[in-house]
Amino acid sequence: MMNTFKFARRLLLATAFFTITSASAFAITNEELQEKLSLSDYRATFSGSDFQATIKMVSTDPTFTEPKVREYTQFRRDGNDAMVMVTLLPEVDKGQGKLRIDENMWSYDPESRNFTHTTLKENIEGTDVKNNDMKKPTIATDYTVVGFKEGKLGAFDVYIIDLKAVNEEVPYAFQKAYMRKDNFVLLMIQSYSLTDRLLRTTYYPTYSKIDDKYIATTTIYKDELVAGKQTTVTMFNISLAPIPDTVFSKAYIEKINK
Repeated sequence: MMNTFKFARRLLLATAFFTITSASAFAITNEELQEKLSLSDYRATFSGSDFQATIKMVSTDPTFTEPKVREYTQFRRDGNDAMVMVTLLPEVDKGQGKLRIDENMWSYDPESRNFTHTTLKENIEGTDVKNNDMKKPTIATDYTVVGFKEGKLGAFDVYIIDLKAVNEEVPYAFQKAYMRKDNFVLLMIQSYSLTDRLLRTTYYPTYSKIDDKYIATTTIYKDELVAGKQTTVTMFNISLAPIPDTVFSKAYIEKINK
């Protein structure tokens, strides 16, 4: 397997070298690409089982003297879009929690012992990762395909898909998704504001395959407004074992902090 960091570097550099051809020369439609996005969502969603993993976030910033490291345990129950994240590192923040049930999301502070209502648009503790990035993927339901071109990203032939948000819950109004033509795996997403300003680029350099699922085990979130600012997320200790119902509750997060 290609070294993760070499592959990530190739993807980071590839943005300067992709080529584009006219979409009209190819027999695929916006509707078909919408279906491929639905396939991408499906292959990263575990509706028939629970999902648990350890998540490590390493953030670099021009204002940091050294990278900042955060680590979490994540629990997901994609069947009803429930999620819990509990902070493991840094030690000073240990026990902080995030809880999503239905359309509601809260953050828990163990010092004040209070839950604060938050949104999917908010960043996670100063990183370049948003709450929306940690839930089950819903790009096909949050965005509609409004156009596409074909091109290359590094060594890969890709569809370059223009997306427009269909609701106001998502963090970005427009996105451009780079999807491999051979297996319809996402390699990169560029996220834009309402004024078409590039805000963030997300890279997916490594995946793990579990049965018919593809899980992005490394994701790089690059801030396009601040040079040198980005967060690399790695996922490990993945388990699909059943998780007790009690985990997806405020009471569980309060209990582990006693």
